[in-house]
Amino acid sequence: MKKITGKILLVDDQPYEELLLKEALASIDQFAKVEYISNPKKALEYLKESCDKIFLIICDINMPEMNGLDFKKEIEKDDYLHEKSIPL
Repeated sequence: MKKITGKILLVDDQPYEELLLKEALASIDQFAKVEYISNPKKALEYLKESCDKIFLIICDINMPEMNGLDFKKEIEKDDYLHEKSIPL
């Protein structure tokens, strides 16, 4: 099986979710890395500033400050991020 290039970005305010996702993906061994960010606003900054290739974004819906749906809307409003067409 071909290894997928790019990271999975996990945006969730619960740190234990990172461990659960990494455990779930450990047996697959197709993804280079899981990047965990606990704050959606920081995740938006990361996506705008980083040159990292993101294969997939997994985002919690219920988070303080900005929920997952608002996070998705912010990505869609930003031309640069929208053009990247990262599955969420």
